[in-house]
Amino acid sequence: MNPFVHSTVARHLPLAPWRRARPAAMPACPRAGQRALRQVLGALLLSAGLGVAAPPAQAVDINQATAAQLEGLRGIGPRTADIIVRERERGG
Repeated sequence: MNPFVHSTVARHLPLAPWRRARPAAMPACPRAGQRALRQVLGALLLSAGLGVAAPPAQAVDINQATAAQLEGLRGIGPRTADIIVRERERGG
């Protein structure tokens, strides 16, 4: 197929042999009502502020932070915070 002569966009086939036709009485999605309810509930929770789980972020100056402040950072435990403070005091 030449893309300059023929369209490269797939056309909708009326009925492919490997697809079964959906009966007219069957809804498109049986859980459409549940999905709509979840979306509405999610929007209400977000507007009420319940979707926010983390406290607001605050900047920490690591050159002058105490060991307790350093422990509040992700990935830094009490031992690492203590090492950072001792090295800072030793080396300046």
